Amino acid sequence: MENTLTVEFRLIGRGFVPKELSRELGKECTKYELGDVNFWILSKTRTGNIDIKALCHEFISELQPMQEKLCWVIEKFDLRPDFCLLLNERPRTSHEVLYGEHPVINFCIEPATMRFLSAINAPIFIEREYESEEGDSRGRC
Repeated sequence: MENTLTVEFRLIGRGFVPKELSRELGKECTKYELGDVNFWILSKTRTGNIDIKALCHEFISELQPMQEKLCWVIEKFDLRPDFCLLLNERPRTSHEVLYGEHPVINFCIEPATMRFLSAINAPIFIEREYESEEGDSRGRC
């Protein structure tokens, strides 16, 4: 059982075509969802010992050159941006508990990331699941 972190940047709205949005931004989405509300999603996933700060910085560094285009498509298509961290943690081992070791490190967000998200008016959501030793979810924050 390993820790898994997925970082997602989502553009959410009604009536837009994800492929058109990709063309406008010059970037293909990782996935999209169509329905009453449409989602255009860029994501990255890491497993093992996770450095949240580093992954968020890497992800936002890829989005920053698109900031002006993002602001433009958000307004044009009346979209809501958001940034989501989906963390699935395994239980800590007895050794980790005894020696104060944590499989998830740097659970913080850099100021540059916060400034970028603020500039495009994107909130941060954190979904955290804990796995029991049998693999079942014990809780969600």
